[in-house]
Amino acid sequence: MSTADHAPERLPTPALGDADGWRAFSATIAARVGTRDPLEILSATVPRLEAALRGRSLAELQCPEAPGRWSVAAVIEHLADAELVFGFRVRQVLTQEAPPLASFDQEAWATVGRYAESEANQAFALFAALRARHLALYGRLAAADWERVGVHGDRGAESLRTMIRIIAGHDLAHCAQVERILKVPTDA
Repeated sequence: MSTADHAPERLPTPALGDADGWRAFSATIAARVGTRDPLEILSATVPRLEAALRGRSLAELQCPEAPGRWSVAAVIEHLADAELVFGFRVRQVLTQEAPPLASFDQEAWATVGRYAESEANQAFALFAALRARHLALYGRLAAADWERVGVHGDRGAESLRTMIRIIAGHDLAHCAQVERILKVPTDA
C-alpha cells in the first residue's frame, strides 16, 4: 500500500456541469494509480475492504467521519452504486460508437439511497459481486477494446483505458477513506 492511497483530507467533488473541475478531479483520482496496473488495484479492492470491515460493529460503520461527511456504510453504498454506473458506462463504450456517458449526482444518490441508514452488508455483497463480474469482463477484452471511447457528460471524451484508471483511483481514494475513518493501521 502506498502513501498515495492515503489522502489526509477529502478531495472536493465538483458540481455537475463543472467540466474543468471534473477533468481536474478525474486527473487527480487517476494519478493515484501511478505506475501500478489498474486491474490489480481493482482486484485488490474487495479483499482490502473485507479486511478493514472485519469485526466492525454496526455503530462503527454508521458513524460519520465528521458532521456532514459520510460513514463507512455510506462509502460502501456509494461504491456499490458507482460500480453499477461504471459497469453500465463500460458496456456502453464496448457496444456503441463514442456513446454519451451521463454524469450522476452522488449526493442525490446518497439521499435517495438513504446511505446514512445503511447496514453496509448488502451493499458490500452487491459491490463484490459486480466487481467480480466486471473483472471477468475486463479480462476478456481485446487490445482494441481498451481504446474505445465514450463521451462523459462533464469530462468529455475518454478511452476505456482512461475510464479504468479513474475507477482504480476512485477505489484507492475510498479504500483510504474507509481505513482513515476506521483508523486502520497502514504500512505507509
